[in-house]
Amino acid sequence: MVGLLFALLPLFGGTDMDARDRFSFVFSLLASLAGFLVLCFALSRVVMPPLLHWIQRRCSLEVHRLFSIAFCFSVATFAGFVGVSEELGAFAAGAIIGSTCHASKTLENVNQMETVFVALFLGSIGIIMSPAFLARHLLWLFASFVTCVATKTTIFFAVIHSFGQTPLMTSLGIGLSLTPISEFAFVILSASYKMKMITRQWYMLFLGVCGLSMLISPFTSALLPFGKHPQRRHTNGNGRPVNAEPETLAPCGGERSHCNLTEIEVQPVVRKQTGAHTR
Repeated sequence: MVGLLFALLPLFGGTDMDARDRFSFVFSLLASLAGFLVLCFALSRVVMPPLLHWIQRRCSLEVHRLFSIAFCFSVATFAGFVGVSEELGAFAAGAIIGSTCHASKTLENVNQMETVFVALFLGSIGIIMSPAFLARHLLWLFASFVTCVATKTTIFFAVIHSFGQTPLMTSLGIGLSLTPISEFAFVILSASYKMKMITRQWYMLFLGVCGLSMLISPFTSALLPFGKHPQRRHTNGNGRPVNAEPETLAPCGGERSHCNLTEIEVQPVVRKQTGAHTR
């Protein structure tokens, strides 16, 4: 859905399109999308499984890693060339490799490169942001952030709590944990700004909201023990928990060994039975 949204952005931002141009754009987009999906299906079923198998058997890990990254870039570039968004192409490339039986090995090989790309992405976002602009519009920043968090929390809380017997605090905790804005929002904002759908002021403000949301999300998840509930204690007739640990009367190595209440209660019975047999 995110990749399809990127492909449909020119339709929302194209103010010079009439009804006929919009219909032509949608028709060509659907045709390109259908052809691209057919190609991806053929790659995932026919081409990639034997090719990855051959690379893993004959080549080194570095060649396997380089091929995986080059394949993802190639599919993303081809998707942008045929009119589908590059983001959808990157997602399709990952889905193609993930559908094969070599997905786990490929993911293990590209984990290091994934860390590098994440660092580059976050670094580029930090370069784009303007601390001076955010400081001048600090009130707008916090108001937009609170509005976004409250709206998403309310929606997620209502949806989760309406299903089954989900406790109130659990639903609230899950709703708050789902409020962080995804990294796709940065790419959508960048594409919208390039198409002049939003002004620079709103672009910088939304970047600050997304960055602030990603910054405080670990602290929000750590401070909300929504998954922790007190365990029910089942007791017997004496008020003692059924699955309780044996009570220790003396430490190991002392004059008396470990002993529990069950042994104390059983000892008189054993002595009575022993005395009966002796008689």
